[in-house]
Amino acid sequence: MAFSAPDGVTLDGGLRDFSLDDAASARTMSASVAPVALASPTGESVALAGLHRPPPPDTIGAGDAREGLRGKTVRCRRGPAAVTGDDRRNASHCRPQADGKARRKDDPASQKTCLRAVQKAAPVVPGRALPLRTKDPKTGIPGRLAWRAGPGSSFLPDRRSHRMNARSNRSHHPSRAAVEPVGTPPVSPFVRPASGLVRAVTSWQVFGFNVMNANIGVGLVWLTLLGAGLYPGANLYLAVLLAFVGILPLMLLYVRLAVVFPRSGGDYVSITRTLSPALGFAVNAAAMAYFCLFVGLGGLYTVQYGLTPLAQVVAATTGNAGALRLATWLGTANGTFLVSLAVLVAYALLMIRGGRLYFRAQSAAFVLGTAALAVCVVAGLLLSRHAAFAGVDHALARLHAGPLAPLATGGSAPFSWSATLHAAIWPWIVFVGCYFSIFIGGEVRSPARTQAVGVLGSLVWTLAWLLAVVFALSHLFGLGFFADLAIASPAKLGLGATPTFAELVALALRHGVLAVTLAAAFTVWGFAWVGPTAMCVSRCLFAWSLDGLAPRWCAEVHRRWHTPHRALLLTFAVATAFTALMIYAHLSLLSGMIVMVAEWLCVAASAIVLPHVADDRGLVLPPVRRLLGLSSLAWLGVLAVPPVLVIAWLNLTDANSGTSVAHQPKALLLWIAITAGCLSLYRLVAGLRERRGGGVGLAVRLLPPD
Repeated sequence: MAFSAPDGVTLDGGLRDFSLDDAASARTMSASVAPVALASPTGESVALAGLHRPPPPDTIGAGDAREGLRGKTVRCRRGPAAVTGDDRRNASHCRPQADGKARRKDDPASQKTCLRAVQKAAPVVPGRALPLRTKDPKTGIPGRLAWRAGPGSSFLPDRRSHRMNARSNRSHHPSRAAVEPVGTPPVSPFVRPASGLVRAVTSWQVFGFNVMNANIGVGLVWLTLLGAGLYPGANLYLAVLLAFVGILPLMLLYVRLAVVFPRSGGDYVSITRTLSPALGFAVNAAAMAYFCLFVGLGGLYTVQYGLTPLAQVVAATTGNAGALRLATWLGTANGTFLVSLAVLVAYALLMIRGGRLYFRAQSAAFVLGTAALAVCVVAGLLLSRHAAFAGVDHALARLHAGPLAPLATGGSAPFSWSATLHAAIWPWIVFVGCYFSIFIGGEVRSPARTQAVGVLGSLVWTLAWLLAVVFALSHLFGLGFFADLAIASPAKLGLGATPTFAELVALALRHGVLAVTLAAAFTVWGFAWVGPTAMCVSRCLFAWSLDGLAPRWCAEVHRRWHTPHRALLLTFAVATAFTALMIYAHLSLLSGMIVMVAEWLCVAASAIVLPHVADDRGLVLPPVRRLLGLSSLAWLGVLAVPPVLVIAWLNLTDANSGTSVAHQPKALLLWIAITAGCLSLYRLVAGLRERRGGGVGLAVRLLPPD
């Protein structure tokens, strides 16, 4: 039904339409605009101000099959009299009639489209504003909630809001039984779009989310073996502190941006809304591909740093030959892949079932992992070095391996700044995991407080445990021992793999039950990456879909569990492929750090630009102080750039990084090609949407639905 405005009335610069994104804007419109009556060809009228819905027209929804607009036929028993949402007596006589008559009877496709919509038509709820989807006349982007007053405008009920508010409408509308056809889904009382995700994540859950994603346990394995073994002369304490100081401005920057952009998708939203949609999608998509590698790495490390050491501890403390055979099988490529696949499948089922169940499991894993670290610290401070090596060698003798005590007799290399800086790469990777909660910003309660507690709290927590465990291990075994152990061949020691620090501490305890319990508790750090990283990737897929850059089904939220289940399934499918590449093709862990560097630089640039474009984008920035003409947000962006450039230089010059220009040029070119491919994909999708009359220009200028 087309409505015409009275003479002298112009809506939205002559376009004769306007949008109500939320109830607040509707109230503002009511207070600032005098009520304007729109007249229809049949003589019906409706007031725009006051959140009244339009009258039930003869046909709601023009039959435009190409754009997918669907409609329904509505007839009013009282004729063309004016009917508003507040007039329940008149509204109660309006019944949707499922006769499937299309406005354009000569268009079979239009009739078919209308027939499909009649089956899913929404009821008319008295006294409520009806949420309607329209197509923007400028850009052609569908999905905005708006009252349309231009010729040929169409109304499409918001089916997602219907599903989200079914129970609310069922219990709060006593007149609903008189106006709702049998089998009709309920209508939402809200006039703004909703993503379907629920803000239920607390500060404690965000804190545990970031700590588990930082993966302190695996980070300490890297630091003690790789940091001490690959970089002779490195001071591990100084390397940890340098990494912490360098990444602190970036963490503070992410916390500030999470307040301005409290949406799922993380830095994808901030970069696309400030710098460039193409650049934001390209760097974020390449980073998500790298994150999928870490999802798969969680299954791999469950075997390498969790189950295999556990089986070796059981065999060493009990002399069980079956446990030793299990450890040997887990060390094979097929054994590693099958167990990794089982871990990914279990996590996929857990995360699809909802955030509440997942965060309960995360809390249990957090407690177990922290308890394992605490035992290592206590044992390292209380046991003597002689007693520790005696216990380890005694246990390894049962496996016909060892001894390891001779490795502790070597001296340490002189201090080297270069080695210390390159060793800082590994704690930097650990600290990076502390900001991943910003990717689930659309599900976090009170983003300003929760993100600050979760990000900065987990950063300090991780720093404290890294320093404490390194100090305890230095007292118990000596860092020179770990440097020699890292370069020693496991086969010459009679071992299937190099033992981790947790395995050595467990054997040093010389208590079978306590040793097995410690090794089992430390296993949770093996799969700690799977859940948080998979959640981040799926939420970015969700955000791309809302902007029209990914298939629409990626933004579908499960009606019961409120999770983007399809996006999660796609994430785990890609992670499985990366797991196979790491096991069978030996894909390097740090090979994608270059795309992370590109993303961090874009985030810093977006923070510098944001204060200048916030008004044009309709963004509200918190009050800030200025120094030398720059806001505190811009200064954080400036301070974050030098450390990111330093870490980029260290990765490009380190032979052990996986992206060294001199040693791994193919891996570096691979990730550059992936980023370029993501940029080309954006151009392709944007071009296709433009041809179909859509485009992504306006979608990426506004905040996604909450």
